Amino acid sequence: GYRGGPPDLPLTVTIGAPAQPQAADDPVDESFRVSEEIKLLDWFDVADLPPVEWLIDHLVAERSMVVFAGNTEAGKSFGLIDMSMRLMHGLGVYGREAQACSVLYLAGEGHNGLSARFRAWRREHRHLIPEGGTEGRYCLVSDKIPTLTATSVGKIHRMLCKLRRDRGHAPRVLVIDTLSQAMVDDESDSSVIGPILRALGELRDRWNLTIVMAHHLVKLNQKTRRGEEPAMPTLDSVRGSGAITRNVDTVLGLVTESESTGARTL
Repeated sequence: GYRGGPPDLPLTVTIGAPAQPQAADDPVDESFRVSEEIKLLDWFDVADLPPVEWLIDHLVAERSMVVFAGNTEAGKSFGLIDMSMRLMHGLGVYGREAQACSVLYLAGEGHNGLSARFRAWRREHRHLIPEGGTEGRYCLVSDKIPTLTATSVGKIHRMLCKLRRDRGHAPRVLVIDTLSQAMVDDESDSSVIGPILRALGELRDRWNLTIVMAHHLVKLNQKTRRGEEPAMPTLDSVRGSGAITRNVDTVLGLVTESESTGARTL
């Protein structure tokens, strides 16, 4: 817990003791390119590959690509902050067991837009934070997202290289909040989205990352004012090109269940 009350939240959010620097004899390759190499395995080797391992039990797999989509004001950033902080502190997520790990949170709205939300999380969860700290795990928040194109993902790769050197280990989760804020091209164009997701997939494989991308839902036919069940999202409810949902492992939809109570449904 915090003695004497919680400290003011710094602009760069670093919670937990820093890990030891990377050993000098373990160099990091900062070059990055999307490989066109095709690897061939005998079918029985494929059959013997290990089963899926879960970052969040039976919800988010390790080394996967996830879209976290929500309607307007549903609280996408709140949900992703909660997920990130729970993973970093070794707490369960949405009532499910989860693997404790470090997180890199790329925030399109910058530090100031998120500071109140992190303070609110700390205030509400202070009693759950372990006394022994986080054993060197970290949650680092950027003040902007590198522009995403098929060729610019290497900027994130170099950021991960620097974190591995400075913090002693790379994060296991990368959050991009939001996908649209990271793009300058049309999200409805599959010829744009496809190569970006392919490059992010290469980043996932290179670093054994789980990549979680916040995105938007198209406007749903909400019926909450009449006391009826709200419209639930489908894959077709995710805004932009269908390539966004076809090229990832998991799609989570977050909607406002009740305008009167503020309850959300994931």
